[in-house]
Parts: sequence; C-alpha cells; structure tokens
Amino acid sequence: MSKFKKEKLLLLIPIHNYKEGVQRLEKFAQDELKNFFGDFQISLVNNNSNKDTINLLTELSKKENVSLYNVKKNKSLKESLWAGFKEGLKKITPTIVAVWETDAIPNLKTFEAMISKFIEEKNDGAKIASVSPMYTWLGSYVYPTHSHWLTDPLYSHHSRLGEIRVAHAVPFLFSVWEPLLFMEINNKKFRSFIGLDTDFGKNATQKGFKHLRLINYNIEHERGGKNSR
Repeated sequence: MSKFKKEKLLLLIPIHNYKEGVQRLEKFAQDELKNFFGDFQISLVNNNSNKDTINLLTELSKKENVSLYNVKKNKSLKESLWAGFKEGLKKITPTIVAVWETDAIPNLKTFEAMISKFIEEKNDGAKIASVSPMYTWLGSYVYPTHSHWLTDPLYSHHSRLGEIRVAHAVPFLFSVWEPLLFMEINNKKFRSFIGLDTDFGKNATQKGFKHLRLINYNIEHERGGKNSR
C-alpha cells in the first residue's frame, strides 16, 4: 500500500542533453514513487537536446505514466517548467509538484523526509510553498547551498526530521512544491533561466507562503553542479 495514498504527484524533469541523469531520475521515480503515492505522473521536458537524448526520451515516454514535451526557447527553464506543469494537468490533478533536475542524485531517505514535512505542514493548515534538502558532493556542501542556508532563521527543531530553517527562495534542483503556485511560473516578470528560482520563490514568500529547508537531510549534486541540465 502506498504510504501517502491520498496524495497525487506530478514530477517535472527539465532536460538538456544529460542522458545519464534522465535515466537515473526516471528509474528512481519508477522504483520508488509507487510506494508513496496513490498516483503519479512524470513530465519529461526536452529543451533542444541532441538526437541521442531525444531517442531515449521518446522511448521512456512510451510508458503509461511518462509524457514527453518539447520546448524551443533555448535555455528557458521557465518555459520548460510551465510546459511540463500545464500539460501534466491533462494527466493528473496533483496535490504535490516535484522538480528534479538531471544532475541531482536522489536518495529515498531524503525524499521521504521532504514529502513527510510537506504533508505535515499542509495538514496543519500552513501555507507551504516548498520543501528542499541540503546539497552535497564528496562530503562537502555545494551549490546551490550557500553558507547562509545554515544560518537562516530557525523554523523548528522537529522531533523526527531534525533542524528545519525557513528561506525566502530556494533552488529547484530537487524540491517539492504547492501545485497552485505553478499556475504563476510563466509570469512574464520572472527571468527565464538564471534567477528564475529567486523570482518565483520570492513571489511565493510575498504571498505569505513558506519555503522550508531540511538541514539534516541532503542529496548529492553531481560534480557540485558542473553538469548541464
């Protein structure tokens, strides 16, 4: 039985050429998400990838719970996330949106902690925008975890999840989100790539939503963030 059987997840994976990263994330999703959610759908969003990567994406999209969308505006993360979300709504009405970028290396312990905290906040009536972890590579904190993440305002010392801090905006790299916020991701005032996470995150903060960072949980950010999306 799914642990969070009432929840429905829409997973957005923006892609530009990193075939190995796509394979890793899709396999993790297929292996693990069925154990968490009553239903889930995966939106693969291709942004000008090479033929080899497109062939892989086409093959993956033959699966019942995987869809492939193509965007033409080069390096537009905003357009990729909007396309994946908008088209994904035709497949599922999500209670949670997740964004996984292809240089994220997920682990089950961290993902479960993120989902647990997100659902706990919503059940308590909180306006929760996102939950994200720390990012490491070879044992050290790396981009997009800057030193301020360890000194941001303390939200709580959770009895099970440890230290949690509150931020004003967070990176998309490996994060879970309130679906209603994604109706605004295509805002013309938001930058298209670098800075989109800041614009989108701060907009949510200004609306009274919270971004929570699980300080005691991490995923690996491959090569410290030097791989392409």
